[in-house]
Amino acid sequence: MVRHKTIALVALALLLLLPSPSPGASPSRDPVNRRDLQSAAESGNASAENALGNLDYEGRNGTKDWVRARREYREAARKGSLAGARNFGWMLWKGEGGASDPKRAEKWLRVAARGGDPHAMNTLGAFYLSRAGGHDDRRAFRCFLRGARAHDPRAMFNVGALYDLGKGVPQSFSRAAHWWKMAAESGDTTAQTGLGDLYERGQGVPKDYGKATYWYGKAAAAGSPLARESLAVGPWSPLPSSPRLSRVATSSPPSPASSEKERPSGVLPGRQGEKAVPVARSAAPSGAPFEGMAVSGGPHGASRPGAADPGTLKELALLRQEVESLLQERKGSDVPHFETTVDRPDYREPVREKSYAVVVGVEHYPGGVPTAAFADRDARAMMRHLEALGVPADHIRLLTEALATRGGIDAALRWLRLNASPGATVFFYYSGHGIPGGTGTPYLAPSGVMSNDLADTAYPLSRLYRGLGAVGAARTLVILDACFAGAGPRSFSGSVRPVYVESPKPPEDGLVVLSAVSGGQESGVIDAKGHGLFTYYLLKGLNGGALKGHHVTLSSLFGYAREQVSHRALLDDREQVPSLVSGQGKEDSILLR
Repeated sequence: MVRHKTIALVALALLLLLPSPSPGASPSRDPVNRRDLQSAAESGNASAENALGNLDYEGRNGTKDWVRARREYREAARKGSLAGARNFGWMLWKGEGGASDPKRAEKWLRVAARGGDPHAMNTLGAFYLSRAGGHDDRRAFRCFLRGARAHDPRAMFNVGALYDLGKGVPQSFSRAAHWWKMAAESGDTTAQTGLGDLYERGQGVPKDYGKATYWYGKAAAAGSPLARESLAVGPWSPLPSSPRLSRVATSSPPSPASSEKERPSGVLPGRQGEKAVPVARSAAPSGAPFEGMAVSGGPHGASRPGAADPGTLKELALLRQEVESLLQERKGSDVPHFETTVDRPDYREPVREKSYAVVVGVEHYPGGVPTAAFADRDARAMMRHLEALGVPADHIRLLTEALATRGGIDAALRWLRLNASPGATVFFYYSGHGIPGGTGTPYLAPSGVMSNDLADTAYPLSRLYRGLGAVGAARTLVILDACFAGAGPRSFSGSVRPVYVESPKPPEDGLVVLSAVSGGQESGVIDAKGHGLFTYYLLKGLNGGALKGHHVTLSSLFGYAREQVSHRALLDDREQVPSLVSGQGKEDSILLR
């Protein structure tokens, strides 16, 4: 299965195939003394011979001379230089400085790989994926795996990419996540973006929007355009005015003057010096691999870009056509669009390292339980506002759909207990159904709730409060956009008779509960905005509606939401008055922004 994001990732990879400088490149470096290198090479120094090849390939001391560079790489390879063997194999493969000779290219790439050069292992894998190498996915995987085990980040990404696409190995998103995480932790921005995609979709790893935004954020900070698009128009965002793929598919290749940080470090097959790393990007939507290169110089690391491969430009044009067709298909979809400004925070508070949050949104229930309209959008918008309030992205656990089970909520509370320090501030947000309960005890309705077995599948509020109290945080704010009347958009009665109950007062110190309703009222939605009524005005209050002076306190936010929600409910000929339960009585002192 090739996902839209996977195709976008390949689009980015294809753009990266066009030459770009390597780390540390600088056109203003002092020229290397060619005579000294020649003297060392004539004395049998294989590294010096390879460095001469770098000079002529890059044209650093004058004009490029690929014919001479190829000859010098050949001599370096014959003298035992693994980098020389790799670079000579590259030029034989690509037909640079002479005729293409795939058989000899394979021979010299194998010499370098067998000699222990992890970069050559990766380049050899790219060769086997190419037409010249016979499109041998299995051999390519074995080469990439050797390079990955030798700690080459690009080989790690390639192993993950083949697992992700099921090329040469059975498809395994969990193994893709394993290798991409290793590459991501080494700083590979393409792996960081791919890992964020897996967390976003819950493939191979639990769906976790906090971790998705964390990895997208790291890649975006390093200059990844796809990661920036993913942050801007992920599933936590409203439908964008322009699709995320468009910028990637139509952007220009990096200029020769651009730095390495202006592009993700992808997997590009290429020739490099002793310490530089050739890499190879694999897997196109069409099944044909893409080839390109990154050039890096000799002992001093100076570099120049090579020439663009005409074949790469042709593949890029074909990929653009495919991406355009995807965009047209997406434009034709009937995804609803809501006119609202509350989904995106218009403020940004300093990061609060001691803040944590669990956000739960359950919209679709299996087993015939009615839908809790807009609960999913509520949760995603609330997550964005919590980040804007200063909660670090990796301090947030977002539970939606199949993750928002009773066990999932318990696991999130355990995560809070393990991570939140005694002085922490904790937020717990829930949007979904409430259930009155047959004994007057209200429940939350997690995913998988069964109306005929509430005792084992529903989540008692008392259990939630005890779990949050056990965290030991200095302050915990619970926000519930649900009702417990057994009727209305955010409540259902199951098999029991609806019993109107009040939410129990939290007995634990430090807990404050902000609820959408009072007593047996119904919690409504606002269809035009695509949100629960209570959540919509909370978000609008955070965006400035609840400002008192220059700040929003819990008291001012509650006052604003209470007034707006109760007024709007009366227009719909019903009653809904939000409630605030706190044992502290210091709501004015709880500063939100």
